[in-house]
Amino acid sequence: MKIKLLVVGNTTDSLLKSLILNYKKRIKRYVNFEITELNIFKFRKIILTFSNQIIRLFIVEQLYRDFTIINNHPCHNQ
Repeated sequence: MKIKLLVVGNTTDSLLKSLILNYKKRIKRYVNFEITELNIFKFRKIILTFSNQIIRLFIVEQLYRDFTIINNHPCHNQ
């Protein structure tokens, strides 16, 4: 199985980047996973708000939870 997360723009917050990278590495233990940043608005400057950027972290964290549950691993929050 392969999961590809398509996102518009890039994450500018360094803390969010490191957290997303951490979960990306964890998810790769279970499935082929990649994040592709799309730049479809080349002629417009788009400013992603913090809330838009943090959604990426929520998505990768939930994917990690899903795969740990499927594989009967204990919750990472315990």
